[in-house]
Amino acid sequence: MNVLDCGCGPGSITVGFALIVALGRVVGVDLNEDDIKSVEELARIVETPNATFRSADIYALPLADESFDAVFAHGVMKHLAELDAAIREMFRVLKPGGLIGARSSDHDGHIYFPQDSLIDESLKLIEQAVKRNGGDRNIGRHLRALFIESGIERVEASAS
Repeated sequence: MNVLDCGCGPGSITVGFALIVALGRVVGVDLNEDDIKSVEELARIVETPNATFRSADIYALPLADESFDAVFAHGVMKHLAELDAAIREMFRVLKPGGLIGARSSDHDGHIYFPQDSLIDESLKLIEQAVKRNGGDRNIGRHLRALFIESGIERVEASAS
């Protein structure tokens, strides 16, 4: 099985995939080149030679059409201004019959206690930064609809 992890960040999920599909290959991509450098070290430590990482833009993945059995995006969708383009690109690299998994939080549903003004202020700053970049911190509630609108025929959704 070949797996693509879009927006792999620090790579813990990517390395976990590599351990599960030891006979396959896993590619982690992230726009942040610093994350790619640190995740390569993690992959060496955990001994996952089937995992490779590269800096790439989710809107223009430097990967062949229909080359992955599964494509995953965890927490990246909330940062994207052009969700349709990202979904189309993920679908482009997916083999027929493959699976796309997308998971993103809905920050309006976050609960913490005790309340703290510093946490409140930091959450406001994060929301402002995500909005300024064209993203939506509450995209999780919209993912199912976005995938359906992109023309994907079978879409299942859950919340946790």
